[in-house]
Amino acid sequence: MSKDNKTQSVSQKEKYRDKLRMMQEDFLQGFTSLLVRGIELGVVRPDRVVSKVHILALVVDNISNYMLMGIELDQRDIWTETVRSVLK
Repeated sequence: MSKDNKTQSVSQKEKYRDKLRMMQEDFLQGFTSLLVRGIELGVVRPDRVVSKVHILALVVDNISNYMLMGIELDQRDIWTETVRSVLK
């Protein structure tokens, strides 16, 4: 592989990584906003908010990974149970 191809490959990997990072950060920010609103409405307890946000983001990410690999899961049930556990 030539030096130009290696540089281009590294550049593409960096762009891909940056896009993935932005998407993950958007999930975290979105879930944070939702949980803060839930706290304001009294439907989410204000304890361990950061952990709850991370749980939601990790589950969404892993559900999508399984779907991309063609592994069938009951996504709706998994997500419902995850949300229930966060709202307790």
